Amino acid sequence: MSNAQHSGSGSGHPAAAGHPAGAGGPPPDLKRQFITFAFFKTSPEWRRLPAAEREASKSEVAAIVEEFKKQGMLIPGCSLAGTHGDVDFMRWRIAGDIRDALNTAG
Repeated sequence: MSNAQHSGSGSGHPAAAGHPAGAGGPPPDLKRQFITFAFFKTSPEWRRLPAAEREASKSEVAAIVEEFKKQGMLIPGCSLAGTHGDVDFMRWRIAGDIRDALNTAG
């Protein structure tokens, strides 16, 4: 492969096939993404709730995440248990429009 296929375009964007380095901007098919992060700590009171109530609240959160997914957002998450004492898990939100990313932060 030529060096142009691996080098950046000089504008901070990687070159893509059919878009040689130095062409002056990102490739036309590169979509901008806005990412926000949220960190959560599970309260001790929630952990003491009966299992049925905990499951109901988990289902409620899952339904909210599904609604955002229907709007085209990606909302992956991961456990931080054992890595940070002040948080238990995180979710990040990936959207194509900054308003969508910020609207989910509230």
